[in-house]
Amino acid sequence: MDKSKKLEILKALFYTCMILANVIAVKIGSFWGYVMTVGILTYPITYLMTDIISECWSKEEARNTVIFGFVLSVISVIVTQSAVLVPNAPFYDGSAFEAVFNFVPRVVLASLMAYFVSQNIDVSLFHKIRSYTGKKHLWIRNNISTMVSQLFDSFLFISIAFYGILPIDAIITMIGVQYGFKFIIAIMDTPFIYLGRHWIEK
Repeated sequence: MDKSKKLEILKALFYTCMILANVIAVKIGSFWGYVMTVGILTYPITYLMTDIISECWSKEEARNTVIFGFVLSVISVIVTQSAVLVPNAPFYDGSAFEAVFNFVPRVVLASLMAYFVSQNIDVSLFHKIRSYTGKKHLWIRNNISTMVSQLFDSFLFISIAFYGILPIDAIITMIGVQYGFKFIIAIMDTPFIYLGRHWIEK
């Protein structure tokens, strides 16, 4: 398999995880007693994908992936909201469908802003660190860029989505819990970025 095909696979995985995160994020789950959206199951994988693309291709390729992902997110929102607006057939109860896809505009805005800002921070910071380290210390640029960008993601999403709805202390707790979970995932994905680079370069 040539390198261009591998890039297509990474991008496909990025877009799949991103769209899935948008869909399943409507469910609020309990992870070991901590409350957060279940979108966290797939969303952190997108940062791993952009870091591999950044490492093995270029900053521009990774940024184009992020921008196209943003466009896909907007399209998915438009399509799902259009589907919700279509009148139900007389024999069809569309309440379950509407409960899943009838997104609150404020939450959609929070999600899109957090995605666009944090993903671009991840790509830019990854390459800024790479300009100092060269090809060495991949784990440093992977972890630092992901951890910093995920902090922005958690802060922006929860603040925009819930400010004025939940008490400030509850918002701070949610940011801390969600970021803590992402922080752990960022550490755990370190072996996978090395495996990804090896798979691309072999």
